[in-house]
Amino acid sequence: LGWEELRLAARDPDLTIGAHTVTHPMLAKHADATAQREITESAARITRELGRPVRHFAYPVGDPTSAGPRDFALVREAGFTTAVTTRPGHLFPAHSRRLEALPR
Repeated sequence: LGWEELRLAARDPDLTIGAHTVTHPMLAKHADATAQREITESAARITRELGRPVRHFAYPVGDPTSAGPRDFALVREAGFTTAVTTRPGHLFPAHSRRLEALPR
């Protein structure tokens, strides 16, 4: 979708638009500063374009090693409410303690 289509969709209060990085890298394979920039700049751009905060994040790439503990901490520090990993699985009550590392 383009920004105009996203702006139109974002008017719906029941629709949630989350962040996903700027360039779709395997975060765990990059330096701290690069990973942090990918995470925070994606949310900042969406917030600027849509005029609403971004509360949720989806880690890119389908490999289970694409994001790890350092990346989960960066997402938590960036202020996201939740984040989904590329790891398959079901949600259980214990996941409430790790909302920045939920399975998809």
